[in-house]
Order: sequence, then C-alpha cells, then structure tokens
Amino acid sequence: MKKSVFTIVLISMFVVSFASSASVKSTSLPPFLYNTSTVEGKIVSKEVCKQMETGDFKRHLRYDYTYTPQGMRASCKASRWNNQTHAWENWYLITYTYDEIFNKATLDYAEWNKGNQAFDAPKEKAVYQYTADSSLLSYAQYEKKTVEDSWQVKMQFGLNSYLVSQLEN
Repeated sequence: MKKSVFTIVLISMFVVSFASSASVKSTSLPPFLYNTSTVEGKIVSKEVCKQMETGDFKRHLRYDYTYTPQGMRASCKASRWNNQTHAWENWYLITYTYDEIFNKATLDYAEWNKGNQAFDAPKEKAVYQYTADSSLLSYAQYEKKTVEDSWQVKMQFGLNSYLVSQLEN
C-alpha cells in the first residue's frame, strides 16, 4: 500500500511539474508568423508578425536581402514596424564581403541614424575564416566605440584566430 501511494504521489508530482513547465514555455515566447518572398530561389524579404493576446497578428520585423552576382548574400536590412505611423522604420544593416584569397567572410553591422537619415559607419563586425572546403577555422568579433577608433577584438575563437585578428588590423 505504501509503495503504491508513494508511486502515485511521485507520478502526480512529475505530471504537475511537467504541466506547469509546459505552460510557462508556451506563454513565455509569443508565436510568430513568417511571410517570406523569394526570387529565383533566393529569399529577398521576410516579414515577421507577432501574435497578440487577442490572437490577432501584428507586424513586427522585416528583413530585406540583396545578393552578389555569384548568388552570395550581400546585405540584410532590418526594419521595425511603427504602430503609430503604420510604416516600416529602418533598424540596422548588415553588409557581407567575401575574400576568396584568405577564405574569409566579413559582416559589418551599422545602425540607422534618424538624424542623418542614413546608416552610420559600421560599429561592429564579425569575421569568419574558412578552409578551402568551407569548414570554419575561426571567428572573430570586433567593435568600435567611435568612428575614429580602431577595431577592438570583442570575442574570438578557432584554430586560426591570431591570423584573422592580424588580417583585420
């Protein structure tokens, strides 16, 4: 009798804890709806809508992509939806450059400047270096405090991190 009561209590505790953790997970992250536009198999834009408590979806984010003639990503512009003006507002721009000699890709991050109505000079960047067969060798992340500052290593890892940091300075 004691064994079966203990088993029932143990199973009940497990079920209650699982149910409460499942309900926390479902309410902590809002569901999203994605609308993706493609041209010739390449994603050119992606709109993200967020579900509200009423069940309706509202516009949230938009990503616009461009590509190089070789089909590699050249840029990603992110915009946020403004509910007051009912328009997309620029947020940030990531530009991609590729160096086939050193097998590296550089991503520059620039934020939108409302005063200048343009994207500022990049203040962060990431550099990925690959082997000839596209395996990742190293990754380095850099930041600038001001436009005049030199690039400062924020984080780096990999087999060849020293080489990547030397190529960037």
